[in-house]
Amino acid sequence: MKKLLFFLFNFYFVYICQSALVLSDAYAAALRDELQDKGVSFEAVYTVDYFSNTQGGIKRGDTYLTNLDITLDVDTEKLGLWDNGQFFIYGLHNSGDEKLTGEIVGDLQTISNIEAPRTSRIYELWYQHFFLDDQLSILLGFHDYNSEFNVTEYGSLYINSSFGIQPDISAGARPSVFPLAAPGIRLKTLLNEQWELLFAVYDGDPGDPDISEHFPRSDLDRSSGAFIATELAFYFHEQFLPGFIKLGLWNNSGEVNDVVDLNLSGDPIERNNNMGGYLIIDKQLYRESEEQGLGGFVQFGMNDKRVNEVNIYVGGGFNYRGLVPGRDEDEAGIAVAHAVINKDVVDAGGRDDFETTIEATYNIQINDKVRIQPDIQYIFNPGAVKGFEDAIVAGVRVELSL
Repeated sequence: MKKLLFFLFNFYFVYICQSALVLSDAYAAALRDELQDKGVSFEAVYTVDYFSNTQGGIKRGDTYLTNLDITLDVDTEKLGLWDNGQFFIYGLHNSGDEKLTGEIVGDLQTISNIEAPRTSRIYELWYQHFFLDDQLSILLGFHDYNSEFNVTEYGSLYINSSFGIQPDISAGARPSVFPLAAPGIRLKTLLNEQWELLFAVYDGDPGDPDISEHFPRSDLDRSSGAFIATELAFYFHEQFLPGFIKLGLWNNSGEVNDVVDLNLSGDPIERNNNMGGYLIIDKQLYRESEEQGLGGFVQFGMNDKRVNEVNIYVGGGFNYRGLVPGRDEDEAGIAVAHAVINKDVVDAGGRDDFETTIEATYNIQINDKVRIQPDIQYIFNPGAVKGFEDAIVAGVRVELSL
């Protein structure tokens, strides 16, 4: 009950903020336009989740989570400094800890994509420079791998983390992703109107997000290795309805424990070069109007079974924008995330061979600043732990854009 009351308090806070924004909207819009003309863009998004586990998992219970994102984007040319440059800084604050997954449900794929240790930190901090009429760009700094790699457009509707960063990558590859980014360098080139190539090298170990680090840092020691990623994307022409196909490869050269094999001392054998790949298809399937219609996405990933508990992942879903008459900006969706557990881990005993989540959600766009998103997730075999009953988790997300 306390968690629900706190969520309602946050909902009231969002309402108050929205009312204040309405009153000052003209002034805020004028100020925003003036700053953008000078090359400075500022955004803030406050997100509140409330979820209750109604059956199965570890135990019945509820919790709330909050996430505040603040970003500052600077165009060096508009600011009068130099041409073709961009600075970006991203701060975040999280509360709610990791109780939903760790103490209540026990799932592998993380029900809420804002679930993180309670902290405030500078998350991203980078500079990007453009060449050849923006056909080539080089980015250097603390950067979120998942902000450009392994991204689905239709998958972004969903709250479960697997529809953002796939668990075959996030569970064991130590990528530079929320809530802790690593330093790296990223190259992006537009080969032509339909083909795009990304390549990046990050520190192979972003660190421990449970340790409150308010500023980005990295040890850059040899055991961490490097996380190397590449992605080739093909974009469909507009006449075939918008969409894309992405093929990605990644490798972490750092040391990581074998999931089964032990040395003579009884400790896990250390391996190097954890690697994997993925395929994403994301496409509009039916167009009702310019902004409305049916779309779908498919995700597939596979990695090195020596060192990864989640060895294979398959996900996908369907979204419809404007399904309800008169609600043209609302979006409904249903998606499935299927994480396959390494057969060697299953054979060692105590584990089931998969965890599957089905998520149904509906995004209600109140206005351009506020949205409310009821959500329900059914988790088969939470945590792939034998003896856990299937879980049903229901909740709602409220988001305020400032």
